[in-house]
Formats: sequence, structure tokens, C-alpha cells
Amino acid sequence: MEKAKIKLLGLLPCGLRNAFKFDLQRRFSFLTEENGYVIDGNLNYEKEFYDRIEGEEGMNEIPDIFISSDINSLYHQGFLKRYLNKDCFEESGMVPSDYFLKMGYNHPDNIITMLPGNMLVIVANTEKYLEKDFPHSFRDLFRPGQKLILRGDEDFFCNALFLPLIRDYGFNAVKSLAKNCFTGLHPANMVKMINSGNANEISAFVMPYTFYLKIRNPYNFKIVWPSEGAILSPVQMLVKKGKYAKYKEVIDYITYGKFSDSLLPTGFFPVNKDTFVPLPGNLNWIGWEYVYNHDIKIIKEKAQRVFFDNYNIKSF
Repeated sequence: MEKAKIKLLGLLPCGLRNAFKFDLQRRFSFLTEENGYVIDGNLNYEKEFYDRIEGEEGMNEIPDIFISSDINSLYHQGFLKRYLNKDCFEESGMVPSDYFLKMGYNHPDNIITMLPGNMLVIVANTEKYLEKDFPHSFRDLFRPGQKLILRGDEDFFCNALFLPLIRDYGFNAVKSLAKNCFTGLHPANMVKMINSGNANEISAFVMPYTFYLKIRNPYNFKIVWPSEGAILSPVQMLVKKGKYAKYKEVIDYITYGKFSDSLLPTGFFPVNKDTFVPLPGNLNWIGWEYVYNHDIKIIKEKAQRVFFDNYNIKSF
């Protein structure tokens, strides 16, 4: 039997994908791929799908409900100017907590519903720093001579990390991180490296808080909640115009229900005011003013060039 047209597409980071998918399917048994409800890894669609939604037929590519992660093509000027308006999408009705309102996480016109996101923190090796040099901020990771492991691979590193640092410190921040980067790893491999005791030569990791919670044998590694705030890598939801009423039960469950309770143990903190739980520390969000006033696509492309121009990959 041919699969149904996609009604809901969730492109999520692996730390969130399974918890998100299993909880929704427990609550709504009809949310199967055969019925057009797809929750998959963000990287599986990173290039082809996101390039298409910026084009002239971009709205045709987006399903009725689209949930995505990271600062992706939705933040590029092509999409912002062409589609991100109330003629194309509608509000979900979610009201963020005072904390997230004050930090400006919510979209100014509430067209994008901002969901719990990844919080990027530092996990530092206490044996590799003198007490006076121990990192307390992302800026401390710019000092020469450190061995850092960042989220990345042979041809791509994490833009969600770079963008707030570029905003605050300029492209020299990316250059300094590249010079100190020992290698790039998926966060799951960072955790495996620490748990196996094979990270003694590494100065620090930058990883999502949700993966820090998976560390079972920390040895000399200690979490650092950066003084700038943990960088917030967003998760967001778009609902096409006229579709909220059709999917109200599912959308309300994502934004209002006990759904947040199932995500909290994995390290994703509720945004909704009715389910707010105090966070372990402050967050650093790039901000919608910055997004609307800068060409995020160009900044991301330059960040990758600057990084790889200054990065010499090492082998273990």
C-alpha cells in the first residue's frame, strides 16, 4: 500500500527524536508513517529538503505540521521574507513562560511555536586546567593550547554554537575554536569516549545538556554552565494556515499536555508557562532581532569557511 502524503514531519536531533516519537505514538496510535506522520533525524534531510523550502515552491514542500531543529533554512532571508507570515502559517496558541518571554525566545508574531531546545554546555577536564585557567565561559575556550571536541564531522560543524558567539565576539571566535579543536564528534560518541575513560587528553567538550545527562563515568570531567548562558539550539513548529483546527488535539498535546513531562528527564525543559520547570542555568538565545537584521545563511556559510580554514583535523 502506498504511503499517505506527509501530514506531520518532525526533523529532530537524536537526543529528542525517540522520546518525542514514542510519547506521541503512545498518546495517538494513528501517528504512523503509513498515515503520513514522520519523525526522523534532522541530518537525513539537512541539505536537499532545506534547500527546497527556500525556493519558489517552498510552501508545497512543507507539510501541515512541520517540527524542526537547529537554526535551519526557516531562519534564512529567503524563507523569512517569502513565507513567514500569517497568510501562510497560523498560531498554535501556546503562551511561553515568563522566563522564555523575557529572553525573547518566542517569535515576535507567534507564527513559529518555539518548543524545548538543546542547551549547549561545556564539559571540562579538571586535570587539564590549572584552577585559575579553568573555563567558565565559551570565551575561555578561545585561549590557545586547548584540545576541544565539538559537535561536527569532516565537513560540517555546529552552526547553533557558532552563531551566538559570532554575534558576541565576531568571527575570531570561530577561528579560535577551530585552532583549538582536536576533532569533531557526534555527542553520543563524546559520551562514549568519556564513559570509556579514553578522554584524558581532551581539555573540554561542547555538547548538548541532554547528552551530558548520559555520562555515567565522568572521571575528571565536570559540567560548566557558561557565564554567557548555555547556547540554545532551537526546536520549532510551524502550522499551515487553516490546519490548526484539523490537528488541534495533536498540536495542543505537544504544546500544552503532559508531553513536556516525558521530555524533561532527557534534558529538554518545558517552554509553556503552565508546565515551566526552573532551568539549571541561564540560556543564550541568538534572538529574533539578530535573525531579521542579518543574513543568517551567509553568516553560516562564512562560519564554516572560517572554521575549516583554521582547523587541522587530528586523529586518535
